[in-house]
Amino acid sequence: MGSLTEDTIRYTLPYPIAKAWHRAAVSTNDKDRIDRLIECNEILLRTLGALLLPDYLRGEPSPKLEKQIRRLDRPGDGTWLGLVRSLIKYVGVRTDPPPFIGEIYSWYFAAD
Repeated sequence: MGSLTEDTIRYTLPYPIAKAWHRAAVSTNDKDRIDRLIECNEILLRTLGALLLPDYLRGEPSPKLEKQIRRLDRPGDGTWLGLVRSLIKYVGVRTDPPPFIGEIYSWYFAAD
């Protein structure tokens, strides 16, 4: 896991994400480690969705996002990623009201 030690992960990341990373780190075979990393990625996306949703709900609704939110009843592969990307694109360009966690918007698409 590179330079991330178990203590660094435990004390710097929110508990659900740190717990998922820990399960990946202690996995004994490659298949199990990959499964745990995919699980960690989904937990991270769900956490981001939970942080972004209040910003979306404070502004005007978007038909595209409303359709994606309804799909959360039975999420499949990519549902959470698509929702987080759409929330960031939609809320990130809005200036009124200002975003609750503005850093998420520039951080997530910094590589684009």
